[in-house]
Amino acid sequence: TAPALDPGADPVAAEARFRAAVEGERLDEAEGLLRGALAAGWGRAVLEPWFFGACCDHFLDFGHSLIYSTKVFDLLDDAGWDAAESLLVGLLHEIVTATREDVLAKWGWWRAALAAAAPKFEGWQQGAIEGGVDEALVAALLDGTREAAIAAVVSALDGGRGPMVVVDSLVAAAAERMRRFDARHDADETVQDGWLDVTHIFTFAHAVRTAVERYRRPEVLALLLQAARFVNNAGVLDRPDPAPRDVAGAATIDELVAAIGARDPDRAEAVMRALVRDAVDPAALRAAVEDLPLRDAFVRPIVVAHVIKTTAAAFEEHARRPADPRPLVALARFAASPVRQRFIGERAHEAVRFIVDGKVPRLLT
Repeated sequence: TAPALDPGADPVAAEARFRAAVEGERLDEAEGLLRGALAAGWGRAVLEPWFFGACCDHFLDFGHSLIYSTKVFDLLDDAGWDAAESLLVGLLHEIVTATREDVLAKWGWWRAALAAAAPKFEGWQQGAIEGGVDEALVAALLDGTREAAIAAVVSALDGGRGPMVVVDSLVAAAAERMRRFDARHDADETVQDGWLDVTHIFTFAHAVRTAVERYRRPEVLALLLQAARFVNNAGVLDRPDPAPRDVAGAATIDELVAAIGARDPDRAEAVMRALVRDAVDPAALRAAVEDLPLRDAFVRPIVVAHVIKTTAAAFEEHARRPADPRPLVALARFAASPVRQRFIGERAHEAVRFIVDGKVPRLLT
């Protein structure tokens, strides 16, 4: 535990000190400044940008740091700030010790793209604030090369589409990437990529939306390029035939629950698409899906947690764009698919492969 440090009277200067300490991985200094700021009575308005800024500086821990940062202050507002020190210090430790994936060698091309785009951030931030899905951008994110995906984001912003159009398109693309996921990867103990990874792409895109809405600084646009790379990079996990499934005629919530219970993802996808098409009561639909973890449809805590967070994100996105079926359809396919819940076989395979062959765990992405 680091002792509190006096943050001074200027929150802007204190934030600069905090960000520099985080960037330098000086955990004790960053923690001390955070504790001092809390002791000084500084609240969400001052402290939330400290965490968002750190997440803009790097792609941290497979995106977990940003997701946690978008949730922790809501939790404190709801549950009370008595737990602020322990929760925020814990999150700070996660951020400082997280893997900065963007500094890895394989991200070199992405760092170059970010460096080229960053001088435009301030101008882009002043663009249109309206949202809306750009289907050409979605297509580039899903099916273009990595360079084409980033170029499509830059082109949209250069064309004045505005950050929220890009965010809406990223969310739609992330949902479609999840819907396309080939569940055979999840069952393959020789690879690490699975359902939990691909749902994470969607919840990360949802977190990017939250950050763009709350953190009104140009640097937040770096998150758009993080998400674009994240969505595009997972194309290797798509099913060979990801054509959408449809239901002719009306469908019911009971049919959806039955399809999920029967582990029939094609049927669940089709029924959910029909429910969205027919504008079935979203509150009743959400209640039925949220009930699934309580009925032990999923068992292991890590899987239950992913179902809960993906459900929350999908329905929040659906509330923003009720006519777009992609978030809920992706959720239905995930909920109905067989999901590996124990990883003993995979861990044993990886251990043997590492010791015998000197190979690190195998990733397709």
